[in-house]
Amino acid sequence: MKAKKFIKYMLYRQRNLEQVVPFFRQAGLFQLANEIQGCGVSVRVLVCERCGTKHFGGFFRCKRRWCILCSWYKAAMEFARLVPVIEQMMSEGYYFSFMTFTVKSIFDLARQRQVVEDSFRRLYQVRQFRKRFCGYVSAVELTFSAEYGWHYHMHILLASKEWGKDYEWISEEWKRIVNDIGSLSASVDVKGVKGGIKGLVEVLKYLIVSDELVKLPCERAVELVNVYKGLRQYRVAGEIRKRLLNDEAEACLDDLEEIVRFVCQRCGYDRSYVEYVLFQDLVASKEVLFDVVKDREGGYNDDDSL
Repeated sequence: MKAKKFIKYMLYRQRNLEQVVPFFRQAGLFQLANEIQGCGVSVRVLVCERCGTKHFGGFFRCKRRWCILCSWYKAAMEFARLVPVIEQMMSEGYYFSFMTFTVKSIFDLARQRQVVEDSFRRLYQVRQFRKRFCGYVSAVELTFSAEYGWHYHMHILLASKEWGKDYEWISEEWKRIVNDIGSLSASVDVKGVKGGIKGLVEVLKYLIVSDELVKLPCERAVELVNVYKGLRQYRVAGEIRKRLLNDEAEACLDDLEEIVRFVCQRCGYDRSYVEYVLFQDLVASKEVLFDVVKDREGGYNDDDSL
């Protein structure tokens, strides 16, 4: 039986404690470090009422942007919400393209962020672009080099009603807009994806906090946290957002287990009761909590999930 989510929970919780928390304490961000340290301290266990098999049902979350555990859970939750929408659009003949929009690396993170955000906002308003693409899912990735500075860029899954490879004009338009707004060089990378689901995985994986975070100089960590305040790292727009909001099942859901209804992985029963267990007790007992079976027909290969 599968226990992918529980294994990832244990892995990311451990990485928080061993890497992220000491990093933010060293940078002097003690409140942030303490909140991340408390993330995942207790686990929600769903116990099958028929056979007693225990399933992973989520955990106490700090919901801080720089928590590896919460960022993974957020990505998995958004994946579960968006998969039915993408699958429906694919069945209706929509096509998907994965693109990365970048600008030249610089040391001024606030300026680079503003240039990228403003440039893509203007690109999305270009008539030819909106006519070509009817919606998108985007995520921001950020890396740092001691030699070149910050590299803030956007990964985007674009939906269109017609197939085409006429991407040269997009690259030229992006370069022109970035130069007008920020006088920086820019580029667009187009990656072919087989279907919208693989493209969705490519975008959402950038929501998960990277190992590169803890390699930053301490002074850069403070700059990063300050500049990222109020930033929407993840966006859904156009036709994809419209369909998502129109789906009654998506209203006000804040837990992955509310999106994927409980079905026992061992016996298939659909009723459970809840227990709460501390992280250290799980480590001591070496008990494994299984994934909840997805209560939906057909769909994506589970190996593509987050």
